[in-house]
Amino acid sequence: MGAALALGLAERVRRADRPSALEQGSYLELGGFLELRPDGALLSLGLDWVPLAVLELRAGYQVTPFFGRSVSLLRFDAPTARFGDDVLSAREGEEQTGFGQRLYASPVLRARLGPFVLRSEASARLYRMSSSPGYYYESEHDTLLAQADGLLDERAALLLGTPWDAGEAMLLVGPLYEYTRALRTGVARERVGPRRL
Repeated sequence: MGAALALGLAERVRRADRPSALEQGSYLELGGFLELRPDGALLSLGLDWVPLAVLELRAGYQVTPFFGRSVSLLRFDAPTARFGDDVLSAREGEEQTGFGQRLYASPVLRARLGPFVLRSEASARLYRMSSSPGYYYESEHDTLLAQADGLLDERAALLLGTPWDAGEAMLLVGPLYEYTRALRTGVARERVGPRRL
């Protein structure tokens, strides 16, 4: 994909810590983000709310202009089409230019037990592509989406803190399970693998 330039601005309002450990570290954050990449750009507005230490709620809206490169906005004729690495490589140069829009909402459950961090993130996303009707490759979740589609995603991880932890900054490693399902194309994917945060 190549290099990317990213700019972001956020305002976080913290609530004074309460006696209850469950209410420690709660905050509300509103932010904007711009990323420029060779294949396109991403403009994102988002809201993060942590009402309790174990719960984070996220919501946002994203607009992506596609520049017609690097398998962005690559169209397929059927929801059952193959889209493995070999197919994507063979179709390089067929990408379209256009815009994509995405709305998302995501609750995140998290807990820390000694050196272990448990994390479960579910998300619902609505997509809309500005180009012609068809099915499009979505690289973030490695799936096919209809021109207007929804995507459900669940990620669960058991992570272990490393010796390089420093205060609030932590390096976490461990296994991840992810399940995604595109609503209109019916493409479902499961992955198990390592995760680093």
